[in-house]
Amino acid sequence: MEDKIEIKCEVEKGNVFSFKINEDGFVDEVDLGQVKVKMLVAFCKDNKVKNEDLDFFAFWETPGKCLGMYPIFEGTEGEGLTFNYPVSDVNKINN
Repeated sequence: MEDKIEIKCEVEKGNVFSFKINEDGFVDEVDLGQVKVKMLVAFCKDNKVKNEDLDFFAFWETPGKCLGMYPIFEGTEGEGLTFNYPVSDVNKINN
């Protein structure tokens, strides 16, 4: 059984995207329309600047640090994707 961390981003009231990430950074399949997310890379404080303010390894050690930050993913085609909504909730999942 592998542990996962679930991050949630509220897009609008009641509409939440959920991403479940394993310890290697891979994301359970999430379809964001034209882009399919493969891996979590980091988080940024400002989605317009897109600096990597919290890398994946620091996130895995202390997941709560990502609250209010924007996830940066790698898509299935290798493209970078900064999600336009900040993390509103984070939970460890023990499978």
